[in-house]
Amino acid sequence: MRKSEDPPTDIVVVDDEHLVRWGLANRLRRLGFSVEMFPSAEEALDHLAALGARLVLLDIKLPGMDGMECLRQIREKYYNTTVIMMTGHGSIESSVEAMRTGAHNYVTKPFDFAPLAAMVRSVLLGDCTESTAPTPADTAPRANHHAEATADSGAPEFEGDLVGRSPAMAQIRALALKLARSKARTILLTGESGTGKDHVARFIHYQSHRAHRPLISINVAAVPAALFESELFGHERGSFTDAKGRKKGLLEMAEGGSVYLDEIGELAPELQVNLLRFLEGRTFKRLGGVEEIQTDIRVIAATNADLRAKVLSGTFRQDLYYRLRVIPMHLPALRDRGDDVLELADHFLKEYSAEFGCDFSSFSPAARSKLGSHTWPGNVRELRNAIERAIVLEEGNIVEPSMIKFDDVVNLEPGNPPEDEGPPAGGSASMEEIERKVIVSALERVGWNQVKAAEALGLGRDALRYRMKKHGLI
Repeated sequence: MRKSEDPPTDIVVVDDEHLVRWGLANRLRRLGFSVEMFPSAEEALDHLAALGARLVLLDIKLPGMDGMECLRQIREKYYNTTVIMMTGHGSIESSVEAMRTGAHNYVTKPFDFAPLAAMVRSVLLGDCTESTAPTPADTAPRANHHAEATADSGAPEFEGDLVGRSPAMAQIRALALKLARSKARTILLTGESGTGKDHVARFIHYQSHRAHRPLISINVAAVPAALFESELFGHERGSFTDAKGRKKGLLEMAEGGSVYLDEIGELAPELQVNLLRFLEGRTFKRLGGVEEIQTDIRVIAATNADLRAKVLSGTFRQDLYYRLRVIPMHLPALRDRGDDVLELADHFLKEYSAEFGCDFSSFSPAARSKLGSHTWPGNVRELRNAIERAIVLEEGNIVEPSMIKFDDVVNLEPGNPPEDEGPPAGGSASMEEIERKVIVSALERVGWNQVKAAEALGLGRDALRYRMKKHGLI
């Protein structure tokens, strides 16, 4: 614990999950920040004054006092402390409530570390917006966006190449490098969920002349339609009820860099014309503003949906489809990449062994055979999850087949319960019980993020919500 003569702590992590606290603290310390961690809001509040923390990473769901109440108390007592909320139960309602209460930003679990690290750098090393830190009396709701912001002195840390030596991956790497070094301003990435579209987008950005400028990532499906224009284009003071001052949008923040629009197929129809207008002229106006702002940014959009089918169904504008599809790149499914599975497995084993301080160094021949024979319906994301799960939960230095658990919920057949779970006590499971188990299992694996669960199950969001209501999960 900090002594009175020590400098203030940079970051306090508050989460009741030990592995989350430990993993976050270790990675943030490697970035050069001082970190303290607590399993409850009460303990954090007891020590916050003494620590003098500049930033709190705060889980919403905590034992005892919940994160929202802790946020309120921090905002009342520690005006110079910034709070970023974390949750595995990311509803739009709680996101907006957190922003109104004074949270600086909001991330949902499971989250990529790179965007969170960029938020931390932005708070502790200098914000790139004109707005001041929010207070309870002056906070407009902000959606859960991920902003990669960098100082001019150097590009953010980007770990790794595009792993894989299969012919399919060789073509992707060659095309990604060509696009990165070109003047192409609009790129469309397509492919199944979990194929690594976000990683390819980061590769293109950091291999380009834009690498020392921001990379802004926006999950279109996670931004409420009512907030999307404000998030993307910014707003002027008085443009809506809670607009207490000017706020730069993400397009302005990305000047000279790149914007990654994930799940572009989920963009609300009424907002598609605004994005089209921007792509055609590369100019926009802040909400409530009259100034025409010119930008130099590269737009990388991504989707796992069939945009052509959406065009035919009338849910996606044809002109926007062709404007986005200037340069398309389709990412192959992991099952079509041959021995890349084992190369990726070795890569993740090395990465997680180092991160979690474990002794695992290799896979047994039987484990490699098990990895190689699986169909990987969840693609690279499923493989990453399987390796991380083994590293965290098992012990030893050789990964054996029994340590590798698959996300079989995606391909579950009627009558086959999720792995490691049997039918309900007293007999065989009904189809209704099986369906409920499948949905709950999928939701739990992604921290109850409905968008990601729907992807894993091969359902639309509306279809998933219908089934959740049917089974009393909403």
